[in-house]
Amino acid sequence: MSSKSFTVDDSPSATAHESPIAVAFKHHYLLHAILGLSALQLYTTDRAQSKWYQQATSHQDAAVRQARPHLSHTAPEHAEAIFWFSSFTSMFALAEPPVRPSQEGQMKLDATKELLHAFGLARGIRMITHSLPEDCDIAKATAPELWQDNRDELRPTLREDYPALLQLEEFIEANCEDSEQLFVCLTHAEELLLFIAVLQHAPTNRKATHLIMSWCMGLPAMFLDMCSKKVSAAVATLAFYGVAMHTRQEVWFFRGWPEILLTECEEILKDKNVQHGTLLDWPRMVIRGT
Repeated sequence: MSSKSFTVDDSPSATAHESPIAVAFKHHYLLHAILGLSALQLYTTDRAQSKWYQQATSHQDAAVRQARPHLSHTAPEHAEAIFWFSSFTSMFALAEPPVRPSQEGQMKLDATKELLHAFGLARGIRMITHSLPEDCDIAKATAPELWQDNRDELRPTLREDYPALLQLEEFIEANCEDSEQLFVCLTHAEELLLFIAVLQHAPTNRKATHLIMSWCMGLPAMFLDMCSKKVSAAVATLAFYGVAMHTRQEVWFFRGWPEILLTECEEILKDKNVQHGTLLDWPRMVIRGT
């Protein structure tokens, strides 16, 4: 079992690896989740080994089936295990779609749908964290004061440093149906670029994967609904989210997503005949190097 399979940040922390394993031997649904994620990580290194993919999905199915009774009403003795289960399940939901074996006659991967599924699981982690006892290790490690960053320092010059944000904002203004949609999209587009700025230029004590995933945890239902309906403004914002993922290419469960999101955005805007000019030039340059 490789600890790299379930590394959730890029800082060396032995506790982060030992704790879930110790908990897993008391709660078999967590053990299945860890084994499933480990098998999937092995499959990403050698796609010819289909047995690893089959083992991954089998363990993940067992994990979900066994954990389901504890999700709606989590007893204190299951709280930490459910936290880890949710974390690993959201990682699995990100890692699996890009490597899913294609079958004849199968519909093309709906990247937005798959990403929203992973977002939903990630958002559940925050709810679970709030239910943990204050003295447990997970609650201490996720305390807000440990996750401060310098976004406020970067905000005043954000548009000067990232002209692509101005283009995204102009596109959003031209492709939202009402003022409420406009406010939601503009707000979270700015937050996304702030996260990218922190990742690219000023990483303080922020763990990178937490930062990338924290953006989706704060998305309101309206924006998620716009993504589901493939509203152009939301789809374009997801292409920029691919840039955030691209900043940490070494994180194995992000691999493939930057190109997938950019390509889907290009196809959707083309199919809808939406004029976007040079909007995607910056994501293309970052993700493809072109």
